[in-house]
Amino acid sequence: MTAASSRVPAEDAGAAVRQTARALELQETLVAEAPVILWSATPDGETEFVSARWTELTGAPPYEGWADAIHPDDVEELLARWRAAIAAAEPYENEHRIRMRDGAWRRFLCRARPIRDAQDVIVRWAGSMTDIEDLARDADAADAEGAMLAELVEARTIDLAEAERRGGG
Repeated sequence: MTAASSRVPAEDAGAAVRQTARALELQETLVAEAPVILWSATPDGETEFVSARWTELTGAPPYEGWADAIHPDDVEELLARWRAAIAAAEPYENEHRIRMRDGAWRRFLCRARPIRDAQDVIVRWAGSMTDIEDLARDADAADAEGAMLAELVEARTIDLAEAERRGGG
């Protein structure tokens, strides 16, 4: 083997290491900068990772006291759905309110799916929490406006029917 031929595998290994380092750096950047809270849990549902976005938004430590940040009216349903998803080994989805650093409550859509190994055994859960407060507020306003318009149409229909019955229509 010549000196030149022995350098090629070393150069290839160096390139592979640099490529892996760039990929890891990109993943870390995406996790840190994504406009969602990313998290993972063990197969039995215990939190093992929460992105820094959690603490940034809530002010709470990532691995303890998360239940204190969930609206008390939402905890029971959240836990019931999470336990059911784990038991059924099926994707999880739930909307709940989370207390922000400033004390305000915001609605989040929480989703998770099981990650399986080659033998189809769940090795962890991967999840995200997306702030949907503005979308939910807009939907609530649209629903209220739709209900108001429906009431107006109904009232006008009654008025027209009355006028017609009196012969004035």
